[in-house]
Amino acid sequence: IFNGRLSYRKGAAMLHLLRFELNDDGLFFQIMEDFLQTFAHDVATGDDFRMTVDLNTGKNWEWFFNQWYYGEGYPIYELMWWQEDNNLFIRSSQTTSTNFPLFFSGTLEFKVRVDDQEEYIRMFQNEPLQVFEIPLNGKVEDIVFDPRSYMLKDFVLMDSTGTTFPDKISDLTIGPNPVEETLTVYFDNKWNNAYFFVSDLQGRNRLEGRFTNDRHTIYMAGLTTGVYLIKVVSFRGDHKSLKFFKK
Repeated sequence: IFNGRLSYRKGAAMLHLLRFELNDDGLFFQIMEDFLQTFAHDVATGDDFRMTVDLNTGKNWEWFFNQWYYGEGYPIYELMWWQEDNNLFIRSSQTTSTNFPLFFSGTLEFKVRVDDQEEYIRMFQNEPLQVFEIPLNGKVEDIVFDPRSYMLKDFVLMDSTGTTFPDKISDLTIGPNPVEETLTVYFDNKWNNAYFFVSDLQGRNRLEGRFTNDRHTIYMAGLTTGVYLIKVVSFRGDHKSLKFFKK
């Protein structure tokens, strides 16, 4: 019960996330005070705390507690954005670090700089893959994901400003395969600023980077012997994957 990682660090992270989801500091501290007064000098469970949150907000927070109290792990986001006229598009693709839960519903927050003015944008993701459209007046200059560091997550944010990508990844090849130290990736189109990810068969990310021309050499000496997957992703979400063997 006094496990520091599970009892204290996870609990603190969960409260931090709840405060973020509520988006109302007064309400958050009201919940904490109500819980403390109700269960002072007594024993309380996670469900007791959930019911306190439900009563104070008038909403059902079972989804949140199933993910963060009873569940394991954290979400992993691949985020891509682009602008068309005065509309900002953000594509969010989510996987998880474990198999329970298979998906984390939750709010995403971005700090967007438009014509030297900053604004915060929030949206709720309730599916593994979603594209959000946000109307803006001006040119997007920069985007920061989770700018206040509320979220427990891993992510990559792909900045596509000023970059033109082909519609499809064509004729992607790699070599040598098997590979000892360096793997070269070849592709017909100029995928400047497209990303690559190298993962093992358990889905754990081992290497990542960005292409700068039509040939990219990746240093593999740090990987142990085994089968790996390399995935190339465009900012529009088109992707192609190939397996290779590391000697």
